Amino acid sequence: MLKRGYFIEDYLKGEWITPSDLYGIKVWLRYRIFCLGQWRDVRPTDIMLRIYQDWLFTNQKALKLLETYQSQ
Repeated sequence: MLKRGYFIEDYLKGEWITPSDLYGIKVWLRYRIFCLGQWRDVRPTDIMLRIYQDWLFTNQKALKLLETYQSQ
């Protein structure tokens, strides 16, 4: 069972090189969302990832993600 917090702790520490180094990450989709910033281009089926993606869409202007995406 995945314990909450380990993934986030590993991610924030920055002591990882590939996604497989992060606790509990086995899916390319999560790598694309969290590491590559391609959250607009994926369609997650996991409910928590969908909630997070919806939150990003709702708050992208406040987070200044819209400008970053348009300038790419």
